[in-house]
Amino acid sequence: MFLSEIKRIIKNNKRTLLLFSSSLLSLIIGVYQIYRCISNGLNQTQVFSPSFILVLFPFFIAVICFLFAILSTKNQGNVTRILNWFSAYRSLVSIIVLTAMIAIIYVMRVFASLDDSLLNLGMEGLGLLFFTHILLLIIHIFTQGYIDGDKNSQSSSRFLLISLLSIFTLWLLMAVTKFGLYPDKAYWNVAGVPVLWIFLALLILLVIAYYNVQTVLKRESKLSQGIKNQSLLDVLVILTIWVSAALIWMKVPYSNSHFITDALPPDGYYWPMSDARLMDLGGQYLIIGGRLETPYFTEKPYYALFLGLLHFFFGQSYQTITNIQILFLALIPVFLYLLGKELSGRAFGIVLSIFAIIKEVIALLSTYQISVSTSRLMMTELPTALLLLIFTFLLFKWYKNNNSGLVLPFVSGLTIGVASFVRTNNIIVLIVFLGFLILFGRPKLSQRTICAGVFLTGALIAMVPWIIYSQVTHQRDPLTWKIQAALSSRFSIPQQNVIESSIDADTSIPDQNAIPSIGGSNDQPNELEIIKPDITYDNNPIINSETEPVYLYNSRVSQILGHFLNNQVKALFVLPIQIYPANLQRIIHQDYWKEPVTWAGNLPAEGIAAFAVNLTIIALGLNYAWKNFKWTGLIPLFVEIAYYLSNALVRTSGSRYLIPADWVVYLYFILGVFVLLGSLRIIPVLEQSQEITPIPSIKNPWVLFVIAALIGLSLPIINLLFPPLYHNESKLQVLERLPMEKITREVGISSEDMQKFFVDENTVFLYGREIYPAYLKHVFTSNDGALTFTLLTPDLYEIAIPYSLELTEKLPAGEDMIVLGCKDPHSNRVLSYLGYFVQSDTLVWSSSTTFNSICRNQNNFIQP
Repeated sequence: MFLSEIKRIIKNNKRTLLLFSSSLLSLIIGVYQIYRCISNGLNQTQVFSPSFILVLFPFFIAVICFLFAILSTKNQGNVTRILNWFSAYRSLVSIIVLTAMIAIIYVMRVFASLDDSLLNLGMEGLGLLFFTHILLLIIHIFTQGYIDGDKNSQSSSRFLLISLLSIFTLWLLMAVTKFGLYPDKAYWNVAGVPVLWIFLALLILLVIAYYNVQTVLKRESKLSQGIKNQSLLDVLVILTIWVSAALIWMKVPYSNSHFITDALPPDGYYWPMSDARLMDLGGQYLIIGGRLETPYFTEKPYYALFLGLLHFFFGQSYQTITNIQILFLALIPVFLYLLGKELSGRAFGIVLSIFAIIKEVIALLSTYQISVSTSRLMMTELPTALLLLIFTFLLFKWYKNNNSGLVLPFVSGLTIGVASFVRTNNIIVLIVFLGFLILFGRPKLSQRTICAGVFLTGALIAMVPWIIYSQVTHQRDPLTWKIQAALSSRFSIPQQNVIESSIDADTSIPDQNAIPSIGGSNDQPNELEIIKPDITYDNNPIINSETEPVYLYNSRVSQILGHFLNNQVKALFVLPIQIYPANLQRIIHQDYWKEPVTWAGNLPAEGIAAFAVNLTIIALGLNYAWKNFKWTGLIPLFVEIAYYLSNALVRTSGSRYLIPADWVVYLYFILGVFVLLGSLRIIPVLEQSQEITPIPSIKNPWVLFVIAALIGLSLPIINLLFPPLYHNESKLQVLERLPMEKITREVGISSEDMQKFFVDENTVFLYGREIYPAYLKHVFTSNDGALTFTLLTPDLYEIAIPYSLELTEKLPAGEDMIVLGCKDPHSNRVLSYLGYFVQSDTLVWSSSTTFNSICRNQNNFIQP
């Protein structure tokens, strides 16, 4: 009886109750802000500062809401009309509020000081006010079904309640225990790429404006909704998204990171480094007949093949190669649009694609500061994201079309098979979805088993040819080899206080010094050095009351679970957790992106509120997906869980390892935003996209099988197709290639000097393909610089020609080159006096030493 009376009172006073709740909440935030000011030593000058108005703003909201609530209970006509106006024109009010917030934050970004502590405190309070009121609105909306006794609403919210309960229970456990938050000893990395709140606000503003314009157009005119027009519109939207993404990403400035050098003189070229250089070297060796698995065995052959073919057709320019790569990776927002359209219509797909474009722009701008992988790097994370998106889209479309046909499961299997040889992690995704197909789908188990078999066949066709080739050629299976190598390296960490950063965690090099870069002296920095964090620090024990260190990850299971949870948490940082400042540099200098990783889950009040809102909105998106599509709507979630589990199984989490699946986080989040806006009646209520496009049928399935077989066979066939261009030629054979008359005329080396150099047992004469030319200072113990190259013969050499003059002429890349010098007996480095570019018919020689004394200087190399 008592509960019924409460429900009746609440039901009849919904608006008043919301106003009172908002007033109380604002008052609590205002008191909290004053407490923070006093704790931080507020002085008299600050009290009269304009920034102090921001601190008092929650009190202003509290007073306004309280007055409206009181007057509303007394049925004041003017107040009721005002509130009704706000309710009737909520879309316009939302546009005004969002526009005002965006304008204020942008103006502060330009004119306000980022170091103004009172201003920052005031803006944090506004953020706390904003996020908590969003949470209040969500609670208000989704409790009305229970208050009103709406059985349909209660039924549809059941999954939402389960989701929220699961999410917040897990969050509470992690917050209390720090499990999954406190750093592990190794491969525990920073948060994902952050998208600033101002961009999300602009997108929401765009959504509201779009639906309002659409409503007006529908009312004023009769737009054709024919299938043909819709198809043409889709083609136009897809082309616009693809071209826009490609052009924007190509134009964004980028800089050095652990995987790319800075722009190097004399030509301003960028060159790959670390794992990116390994990827590229496989492709470089392919086109000279040295095969993809050179200089080291690779488990990522499809990506190495991709890079090799780009070099074969487009040359050595890093800018050109990555521009072509961007043309492919710009399909990521395209497939997000297609997936979003299948989930909930064209507008959702467009917003999803724009969010992805913005996120990549931010990643490019922050490359040198946080551990990310971008479209400008020769890394496998973004290609994997593209393949996982295609895979998800194909399976989602197949399930949405009532499991009709076997074309899509076959092609999706082929896609995940290719993805498995781009990043081995995708094997876990393959296994998870093999089980998914068997458990969910067609009514009979026999039918589901057939679908799973077709799916597995597609995957095996993409993978088996390379597995057989590797087994025959190298007596090893690339998948088991990689898995064993990863497990042995990640779980056999020496008991020392070292945490590895993400920057080297993915390498599969057996010898860390096998491809050293040219070193610098102890006193002078190497120009190839990049802005990167120190990766050595204590392994962060939690100190208990007896000051004894307690480690959370003492077993393999706890390490895997910890990294899995860390992946989930760090992926959430792609969503905004603060409304101010609109300054990327200030944002990414926070603890969440600092290396070495010390952040253990501590959040300010604004961050806690933002996380609560973001998780709730994600739950709204999941609820919509489940309500409309059941298990089909959770396919992206299974992809994310499977991929992040694959990271955790090899004790890896955070940073660039999030990128292949972090799109799932903002997919459900933006879907939840649409649901929330619809529930507030700011936009039309989100409905399931009913459009079902027919799945293409192939009359002769052997055609599809042959195409798939060609894709699988492309790896070993193309790998063997290129003839070897270089051999380990003898000194005499290389000597005969030299243009001696030109050398004598331009360099002044006589035949007698050349003969003396030739017979010296310490000298080497090399002939091969030169790549990565650069002029570097501080390569030797002196202040002299050097011309540096990587020379590809059947073996790989790092070449340095001492050079002290200012170099103005361009250095060719990708030509045949003859090198005369002395090899360091401890590495693959060669100190050279003379280099000859065959196609350019150009000589370069040392200006810092003499031909006869070059070998006596080889000890000037700094040992790696």
